[in-house]
Amino acid sequence: MQQIEADGQGGLTTGLSLYAMQHKAGDDTAAEATLLNLQQAYPSDYRPDMELAFLYADMQSKKDAAARDYTAVAACYDTAKQKYQQAVANGANDMSMTELENLMAQLRTAGWLN
Repeated sequence: MQQIEADGQGGLTTGLSLYAMQHKAGDDTAAEATLLNLQQAYPSDYRPDMELAFLYADMQSKKDAAARDYTAVAACYDTAKQKYQQAVANGANDMSMTELENLMAQLRTAGWLN
């Protein structure tokens, strides 16, 4: 990510694509770092927070049930939801946010979140 930005090829879309490749390759540590960098570089955009929520949910789902903690998922969702409201006001309609809302409802129904 830093090399891409240093080469002048950075940007939110590029960063999100890099994250997707890292996550698909199973490198959750690098994927998380990429999203955290994007979160700082684009503080008003909901997408890094939304993708972090998905990433953290996926990471938790790989753990034994007794070791799961979806607190970070909820925190990222809450932040993404707040930022997304502004995007909606500007005409955005992101099906991924709808998917995240459905995931959060499932986690609440299953008793993982209050």
